[in-house]
Amino acid sequence: MKRIAFILFVSIWPALLTAQELFPKTNGKGAWGFCDANGAWVIKPKAKYELVRSFSEGFAQVKANGLWGYINQSGKQVVPCRYKDCGPFHGGLAYACQNKSYGDIDTNGTMAIP
Repeated sequence: MKRIAFILFVSIWPALLTAQELFPKTNGKGAWGFCDANGAWVIKPKAKYELVRSFSEGFAQVKANGLWGYINQSGKQVVPCRYKDCGPFHGGLAYACQNKSYGDIDTNGTMAIP
């Protein structure tokens, strides 16, 4: 058991060292972006986002024109804002609602589990 725990620790330690936690922040003028733990902007605020949520597995939910999508940690839109509702990623999947139907999407926005 100790050996398994050690192997897991050694395999995830590099990711923990390089992971940068980003926090949702508004500029006070209705635009949302993300800052680091020191408050420095990492993803500058964009007026097109009505609301943003925290990152999970490298993706953050963003809301534009009343619909949700996802950006990556570079701020690039990776899943278009086309969902009425969606959740954070866990194990590479996130719940999403489109046209009153819920399912699980992958990180490309493809419905993996209808």
